[in-house]
Amino acid sequence: MILLEGSTAPIYTSPRISSAAGMEASNVLVVLEESERWRSRKARLEKELIELRRRRWTLRAELEKVKRELTAIEEALFEPPETATDTYAFPPFQPGR
Repeated sequence: MILLEGSTAPIYTSPRISSAAGMEASNVLVVLEESERWRSRKARLEKELIELRRRRWTLRAELEKVKRELTAIEEALFEPPETATDTYAFPPFQPGR
């Protein structure tokens, strides 16, 4: 682990870079580029996680809406016939007409 001047975050070096022998300028650049790649990857993954959580919330809300609609349809289909309001009552028969 290496701390650069003015930095409070440690930079983790690759195992192939020996910190005991000191770091050359090219090795420092490699480490800085690698840490920048990890930071950008972390930021991208955090954005994707936020989008996935938002999508999950949207899908849950849609699922609840569909469940309510299915319940309403089932209640309408399996309503007992005596309570059905869509039956037509014929007028009484009157002879002579």
